[in-house]
Amino acid sequence: MGEVRSIGLSKSALMSIESKHGVDEPGYEPPEAPEDEDYEEYEEPRRWYQFTSFRVAVGLILIVLFLAWHAGTFDHLLYNVGLNAKPCARNGFGATFCGEELTEYNERLENAKREGNEASEKIERESQETEAKAQRELKEDEESGG
Repeated sequence: MGEVRSIGLSKSALMSIESKHGVDEPGYEPPEAPEDEDYEEYEEPRRWYQFTSFRVAVGLILIVLFLAWHAGTFDHLLYNVGLNAKPCARNGFGATFCGEELTEYNERLENAKREGNEASEKIERESQETEAKAQRELKEDEESGG
């Protein structure tokens, strides 16, 4: 009531304004929208997840990414976080080897070790033979000179 008087209208004046416009009259209904051919009902806007083609495209992208991950395409990138698909290892120089590369790298290391062992055995054998030959020559010199 105090609000009515603050703008200078009495309660009876407000009631007369409302009755003139028919707001309080029984049977009052708001006007209906015109029946026009161009008139379209309001449709709820479609959300991003409602688009079938969008969902299919996202699904295909996810499938392609999964297949690429399963094939080991991202192993070098994901090795640091442990999400690689195939076994991986890093050598002392920081190079990462995954899958078949790792197998080939291990084979090369084993070949290098084997060749190194064979070379050291050959060198040891040759040094023993040279030492034995030197000792024989020394004995022969002692026997002949002595």
